[in-house]
Amino acid sequence: MVLERFQEFGCHQVHKGGHVEVNETLWEAGLRELKEETGLHITPDDCVGKTVNTLVLWESVFPPMLCRGLPHRHHAVVYMHAKLNQAHTAEAMQSRLALDSTEVGASAWLDRTIIEGIVACNEVGEQSGTPTDTPEQFRATVINEDNDPEVQFLSTSNLLTVVPEGGKDIERVSTGTKFALSEWLRLSVQRC
Repeated sequence: MVLERFQEFGCHQVHKGGHVEVNETLWEAGLRELKEETGLHITPDDCVGKTVNTLVLWESVFPPMLCRGLPHRHHAVVYMHAKLNQAHTAEAMQSRLALDSTEVGASAWLDRTIIEGIVACNEVGEQSGTPTDTPEQFRATVINEDNDPEVQFLSTSNLLTVVPEGGKDIERVSTGTKFALSEWLRLSVQRC
């Protein structure tokens, strides 16, 4: 699942996020934030092997490059991974989705082809060999002007955008999210 956040980090496509409460484990924090932002209540019992694992750690600064100014936000980002039991399909989870419009602007379930396209894009400059079978659009739940969720088909090109070498930053998948997705692809190939 990829969420869209605008307020803190410019127009970046990222995963759900938040902070760890006192006496809370990383996986507890991840599942709590998932519920707060999307309404999806998942427990380790819903996961294969009853486990939620750390996928990657990422040090994040904003703005992301010194040429755009000195950092004024600095975080350690923990990307979590849990494989859900068969009953928890994307369709089943979509029916339970209740986005918090104060936290996120949109949410989408991405298939492997789109994730491969995102990962194939260089971080700076031009794209490097985006797979030709990447679909032109993807389905997303978007918070509309009335703060209501609605299903829309969005251009996949927004997910394939790269950091411009100069000028203003643009809407794109964050560097940390791109790295986490590449690790998820690697992990999913290893388990096959």
